Amino acid sequence: MATPITLYFDLVSPYAWLALHAVDAIQQATGRAVIVTPVAFGAILKRHGQPAPVEVPGKRAQIFDDIRWRAAERGLPFTGPPAHPFNPLHGLRLCLAVTDPARRAVLARHLADAAWSQGRDLQQAQVVLDVAGACGLPETWARAQIADPGIKQALIDTTDRAADGGVFGVPTFALDGRLFWGNDRIPHLLAAARGEGPPAA
Repeated sequence: MATPITLYFDLVSPYAWLALHAVDAIQQATGRAVIVTPVAFGAILKRHGQPAPVEVPGKRAQIFDDIRWRAAERGLPFTGPPAHPFNPLHGLRLCLAVTDPARRAVLARHLADAAWSQGRDLQQAQVVLDVAGACGLPETWARAQIADPGIKQALIDTTDRAADGGVFGVPTFALDGRLFWGNDRIPHLLAAARGEGPPAA
């Protein structure tokens, strides 16, 4: 059986939102499962000594304009969160607590939609809990997972392993030891899954 593809994402990233909407198509095209894996993008940036993309002068407006174009191309409504960047840790922890890959992917996509399509504030725990409830997760269980010290540490550990493995941005796809950063690299990811590689130098 083919090894799965890992998608490293953070809900704070609009490009990760778009990548989460590509998961089903990637699975169909490659015949491989895609394991969506939450990481704390802010910690990865700090690890590599990089500023957040939206903190670079002139880049913020360009990013949001680009996302409007890309969302429209995919037929996705775009509103954007009430503040950006925002603290996504409640949602990331809850995603990590859901161990079933298919259910985690659905939850992650719904949480990302809440922020980027619906303009909801994922910094508010109740917003995350409401989205979880809509995905069939009991509020009592979800609230406990968000506060669980073990889950908090697991997110730190997952983020550290991703950074140790070369991840420096989100979304990043990992396939058979190779990394593909950004939605623009999805065609390259699909080619690699077919056994193809880049042109020789």
